[in-house]
Amino acid sequence: MIRPSATPQEVAEYDATPILEQMRHSKSTERREQEFGNLLKLLNRFRPLDASSRIMEIGAGMGWFQVFCRRRGIPCEGIELTTIFVEAANQLAAQFGVEPTIRLANIETTDIGEECFDAVIAESVLEHTPKWQEVIRKAYRALKPGGVFYMVSSNKFSLFCGDFPGVPFYSWLPDRVRYWIRQKTDGPEIMFWGVDSNQFRYPSLKKFLLSVGFAQALDYIDIKDSDSLNHPTRTHRFVLAMAKRSRIAKWLLLTFWTATVFVCKKGSAEGAECRDKSDTWGDVRFWNMLAD
Repeated sequence: MIRPSATPQEVAEYDATPILEQMRHSKSTERREQEFGNLLKLLNRFRPLDASSRIMEIGAGMGWFQVFCRRRGIPCEGIELTTIFVEAANQLAAQFGVEPTIRLANIETTDIGEECFDAVIAESVLEHTPKWQEVIRKAYRALKPGGVFYMVSSNKFSLFCGDFPGVPFYSWLPDRVRYWIRQKTDGPEIMFWGVDSNQFRYPSLKKFLLSVGFAQALDYIDIKDSDSLNHPTRTHRFVLAMAKRSRIAKWLLLTFWTATVFVCKKGSAEGAECRDKSDTWGDVRFWNMLAD
């Protein structure tokens, strides 16, 4: 069973209010701002982002990323599938005295331009996108030479799934079983918007990212250091150090990690110009071996 792409009518008819309310109360403003600061610090290691930069956010959601970018003077554009989230993002931005730039559209069928953005963000969105491969290809084409793509999504063998945390090992189940559970729990309309249709794996996802053309595809262990750990205990520091030194330890940790996290760098080129179409809006061998 493959989840179909949502039509505009199906999206409009889907009531995402429960999801929106859950997201509103999931984190404090202070925590969200701290997470944004950490993300910006991470991205700046690969591509400095400031008032002269241009960022695209795929799946704007409630609009927090837009708000924090605007408050720091960083230009950011977003694309969002659902009207209720665009309205929520506009309301949130108004509370902070900023104005977001979010287009109501489906990223699967929308052109976001070529070599226009310094960074493209796709956080907790590709697990809901049936044609995720084409979305990543679009992100690659939309990046300027030297630009960075940041993604966070589901991990097949995570012990708990963020979309359905009440059932341990839920994401391990075959797609047919998972979809049956979600439809029984949330109704058949969940299949058109809101179901975790994709369960990624680090080796195969890294292989795909490199095949798209990215010069680098750095995973969670690659980009983490002791100072960036949320809970830098002695045990956590030791586990991270082991994962960085041992391929087997790294593979085991990433296999069961809570999410797939990648920072991908596009190769640089001299004299590149932005071909913007936004007006239409329309050791690698080891990982390849594991992916085969």
